[in-house]
Amino acid sequence: MQDDCAISELLGSIFLILIITLVVGTATVMWLSQGPAEELPVFLPVITNVNSTIYIEHAGGDSLEKSELLVRVNDVDVTDRISFEEDFEGDSWDIGEKLVYNSSPEQVPVRDVQLIYRGASRSDVLASLSYD
Repeated sequence: MQDDCAISELLGSIFLILIITLVVGTATVMWLSQGPAEELPVFLPVITNVNSTIYIEHAGGDSLEKSELLVRVNDVDVTDRISFEEDFEGDSWDIGEKLVYNSSPEQVPVRDVQLIYRGASRSDVLASLSYD
């Protein structure tokens, strides 16, 4: 009579459970360990339209970098045509400073203005004003 006392079947089952546990644990950690979401800056704008010239004043909140701003007028990106008032200094837009956009009289009247934040991982509308 032969006496079978091998434990290979038991070790195989234990190793299989261990491998499955490691794979599921690694996948769970990778899925749950995403960094915190990027926070939007707190910002209070004052948008005015005077004779087809749009003024956007920074009336309070966080400073914004020029590279983080996107300005859309009538769903058209006009960021490159935005100018800053004389007292604008540096690369950040601070409280009391104004953005100015001069639309030509030949253009369609201003219907809406949007100020969009372009962060590292997301873009969101900070302010929007519609003229009906």
